[in-house]
Amino acid sequence: MNTGIIKNKDFLIKVFFVFIFLILTFLLINILNSNEAQILPNAKKMYYPNWLKNDWFLNLNTHYRLFFNLVVGSLTTILPLYIVSIVCRGIAYLLFSIIIVRFMTFIQIGTEFSIIVIFFFSRYQSLIAGEWIIGQIEAKVFAYIFVLFGIYSLIHKQWFKVAVFTGLAVSSHVLIGVYASFSMLLFMLLNMKEYRYEFKTILKVLPIFILFSGFGIYSIILNLVNNWGIDTSTASVIYIIRSAHHLLPSYWISNKLGIFKVLASIIFLLSTVVIDKNTKRRTLAKLGLSSYSLFLIGLIFYLTGKHNLLKYYWFRFPDTIVPLLCFLISFSFISEVVSRQAEREIANIKIKNTVKISCFIISFILLLKPLYNSGKILKKSIISRNPVYIEYYSNNYITLTDWIKHNTSENDIFLVSPTIDTFYIAANRAEYVSFKHVPQDETHVEEWYRRIKVCNNNEPLRSYGFRNLSQIEENFYSLDDKKVNEICRENGIKYYVGLVGKRRELNSVYKNDEYSIYTIDSHKNGQQYK
Repeated sequence: MNTGIIKNKDFLIKVFFVFIFLILTFLLINILNSNEAQILPNAKKMYYPNWLKNDWFLNLNTHYRLFFNLVVGSLTTILPLYIVSIVCRGIAYLLFSIIIVRFMTFIQIGTEFSIIVIFFFSRYQSLIAGEWIIGQIEAKVFAYIFVLFGIYSLIHKQWFKVAVFTGLAVSSHVLIGVYASFSMLLFMLLNMKEYRYEFKTILKVLPIFILFSGFGIYSIILNLVNNWGIDTSTASVIYIIRSAHHLLPSYWISNKLGIFKVLASIIFLLSTVVIDKNTKRRTLAKLGLSSYSLFLIGLIFYLTGKHNLLKYYWFRFPDTIVPLLCFLISFSFISEVVSRQAEREIANIKIKNTVKISCFIISFILLLKPLYNSGKILKKSIISRNPVYIEYYSNNYITLTDWIKHNTSENDIFLVSPTIDTFYIAANRAEYVSFKHVPQDETHVEEWYRRIKVCNNNEPLRSYGFRNLSQIEENFYSLDDKKVNEICRENGIKYYVGLVGKRRELNSVYKNDEYSIYTIDSHKNGQQYK
C-alpha cells in the first residue's frame, strides 16, 4: 500500500514539473498567431456562420477538422478567442504531461531527469520536416496526444484503450491518426511472436475503433466524393509548393543538421534494437523504426517522380515521434547507468545523489528563462491593458486594426498583403487571401493560388514555401492604382491597405506612420462579391 502511494506521489510530482515547464515555456507565446490565426477562426465559424460572412477562406468546408471545430468551437460561444487558445493549450499540456510521464515511468526515467527530457524535446521536436506536437493549439496537437495514449496502451496490450485513443486520433486529424495506426500495425506484424495471439482480441475491438474514428472516416468519404473524377494534379503541385518545408525532400538539402538528425536517429534506434538488453527501450525503438516506414514511402514517391502524392505528408508523423522516442530511450539509459553505479558500492550512492541534485539545479535553471519571458509578457499586457496576443503586434498594426474595427462594417472585405496572417484576429474583418491560410481541399487550392498570383502582380511563385513571402509583399505593395481598383471591383472589396511611402491617387480614409487605408467603390461595375 505504501509502495503504491509512493509511486503515485512520484508520478504526480513528475506531471507537475513537466506541466509547469510547458506552461511557462509555451502558454503565452504566439497566442492567436501563425497556425492559431487560421485554426481558431475556423472553429469559431462553426458556431457563428454569419461571422465575416463575406470571407472566401472562412466559408470553405473544413470537414477534415470537424471534430476539433465542434469541440473547440463551442468554447468560442462563451470565451474570447485568445482565452480559448490559453484554455486549450493548458488542457493539451496537461494531457501531454500525463502521458509523457507514463512513458518515463514505463522506461524508468528518474524524476530528476523529467524536466531535462522535456526541455530537449521542446527544443528539438522535429528532425527535418518542421513538424511539432507542443506549442500552439490545433487539431494535430490533440491527435498526437491521443496517439501517445494509444501507443502506451498498445505496449500494455490494453486493446479497448488502443481502439478508443487511435480512433480519437483519426477523428482529430485523419492523416496523423491513420499513419499512427499503420505504424502500430506494422510494429505488431514485425513482432508477430509476441502479438500473434492478440489479433482475435483486436478484431473484437475494431468496431470501437471505427466508432471513435467516425469523424475521420466521414472526412475521408467526403474528400473522395468531392474529388471524384476531378484532375487534382495541378492543385497537388500548388499545395506542395506552398508547404514544401513539410513535404519536399529537395527543400531540405541545405539543412545539414536535419539530415544528420535523421541519420543519427536511425542508427541510434537500430543500435538500441540490436545491442540494448532492456526490453522496454527496445520496444520504443521498434516503434520508432516502424514509423520510419512512412518516411521511406515518402522518399520512394519523391525519387520516382510521383510528387503529387507527397501532399499526404508522409514525413510528418516520424518527424516528431522519432525524436520524442529517442530522448526517452536516451534518458532511460542514463538513469539506468546512474542507478546501476550506485548499487555497486556504497560510495557511489553519493555520486547518484550528486547527479540528482545537479539535475534538479539544472531543471531549476531551465525554468528561469521561461519564467522570465512569461512574466515579461504578462507585465507588458497589464501595463498596456491589452490582451496578451496583441503584445506581438507593432504599434502601427494595432492602431490600423483598431481603426478598422471601429470605423468599418463587419461585412466589408479588405485587400491586405497576403503575408499578413492575423487579420481575422486583429481587425475582425474579411480578407481577400492570405498565404498562410491555404485550403486543404484540392478543389479550392487552385482558387487560392489564383488569388495569390493576383496579389503578386500576376507573377507565379518562384520559390518554395515561405521563401516566397518577400517577393509577394514587394509585389503587392507595388501594385498600381489601376490594378488595385481592378482587383477590388471584381471581388466586391471595399478597402485596400497599402504602405504610406507609395504615392497613390486613391481615396485615403486613414493612415499612420506605416499603413494607409484607401476606400474603393467596389460596385461601380455592378459586380458583387461571390
